[in-house]
Amino acid sequence: MFVIRFDLIWIAAITFVIAASLFLSPQGPYKMELPGVGVMPQMSPFVSLTGIPGPTSGLTRSFVNTAHFRFTDAFRSHLLGPLSYASMLFLYAVLIRKAVKVLRADPIVVDNESSQPEKPDWLRKSLLPIGLLFAAAWAAKLLLGWY
Repeated sequence: MFVIRFDLIWIAAITFVIAASLFLSPQGPYKMELPGVGVMPQMSPFVSLTGIPGPTSGLTRSFVNTAHFRFTDAFRSHLLGPLSYASMLFLYAVLIRKAVKVLRADPIVVDNESSQPEKPDWLRKSLLPIGLLFAAAWAAKLLLGWY
């Protein structure tokens, strides 16, 4: 059975990220602007608590720069930002294709409320390697002083 709720949550979340990255305006690797409001301030709770940037600091700015084809600034914002953005777009295409295929095969999807949706196996298998990759990129940026 197509796990409609889980896939739709992913599709909605990725749609929001893509829309936000296209709506915000990049202002170099360290700033971005909300049209009509101005430059957005640093809003990281990790930085506020520890005084050092966290593993995902700069990822939003990197996504915004990637969406606007400013790849040099995107890599300066976060080393893994452009790769993460491309991976997210690929996942989005796969999920949309899967949803269309299922809806064409069976236009009436009955959702049994008593059954818990299964999480895809790829998600369980990918969390640890992705976490380690982000930790390594964070350590490299801290050691090299790229923040």
